This record gives sequence, structure tokens and C-alpha cells, in this order.
Amino acid sequence: ATGLAAAVLAVAGFGLAAQDAVRGGVLDPAWSPDGRRLATSFFERIWISAADGRGGRALRASSTAVERDPAWSPDGRSIVFAANAGEGYDLFVAPAGGGPDTRLTQSPGDERWPSYTSDGRIVFSRRAHAFEPWRLHVVGGTGGELTPLFADSAGDLEREPRVSPDGKRVAYISDRESEDGDVDLWVSDL
Repeated sequence: ATGLAAAVLAVAGFGLAAQDAVRGGVLDPAWSPDGRRLATSFFERIWISAADGRGGRALRASSTAVERDPAWSPDGRSIVFAANAGEGYDLFVAPAGGGPDTRLTQSPGDERWPSYTSDGRIVFSRRAHAFEPWRLHVVGGTGGELTPLFADSAGDLEREPRVSPDGKRVAYISDRESEDGDVDLWVSDL
């Protein structure tokens, strides 16, 4: 048991050291639909690279915003991501090969963790104020009205949605129906 305890402590210690190192490193990896490229948040900007991490380039070379949470469109041509230029996170979409971006949201608060549906809409988490729970919303692939995904969950925390490859379901983290405040994995039909 002594060897096991030492291994657990070593792993726990490595985990704490790794957390500190990650703050300025690579975050939020997302595979392209064909598996040939990765989008990541690297030193607070979205980068596109080959699957082995080589040949990386910034998605928006002149950006000064903090960029997070990249997600590829189903056809692999676009990347949606959250960016904060000082007034909260909004969603943007940009061509994966480079080019001008389009701002999708401009609401007070934060929009994070976007994920494309098979028909080009985007599911994401939104909160109007820092003290409000995150709720799942949907917006069109070119912007438009932000619509809550669930009408019955106003007080529930709903974070980090991921749409299934077939576009029929969404997995997310929520404290819905939690008596002890813990969060669980939920899967719902879209």
C-alpha cells in the first residue's frame, strides 16, 4: 500500500504542477471533422495546426482579445470561438483557412463553449451577469436572436455543451435536479 500511496501523491503533485503550467499554454483542443487538424487556445489566441501540432498559425493574426473554446463547423470550413476584448466573452466565427471573422453575439455578459449543430446553428452557454447560472442557448450560424435551449431550466447551471456528431443530441454539464449541488453529465435531444 505504501508504493500505491506514493504513486497517488506523485500523480496528485504532478497534476497541481501541470495546472499551473497550463495557464499560459495550450487549452481547449478541438479536432477538425476530418481529423487532420486541431484548433486550440494557445497563449490566449485560437491556433490551427496539423494533427501532430506542427505548422501552427493564429486564426486571427491581429487579434488582441482573449480567445477560448474553439469548435469546428461540420464541414470543417469555419471555427466558432469565444473572445473577450474586455467587455465579456462574445462568439465569433472565422474561416479556418483565414479571412475576416463575423461577430455572432453582442449581448451583455458572457457566451462560451460553442458547438455546431448539423444544420449550422450553434449551441452555447450564456450568462447575463457573473452571479447568474450559465444556461444553454442557440444562435444561427451567422448570428441573430439568442434563444434559450430549454424553457424549464432558468435556475439550473448548464455549461460546456457538445452537440453529437449526428446533430440530434447535446451533452452538457448541469446541476439540474441536484439535491447536493453537484454537477452531472446530461444528454438531451435537440
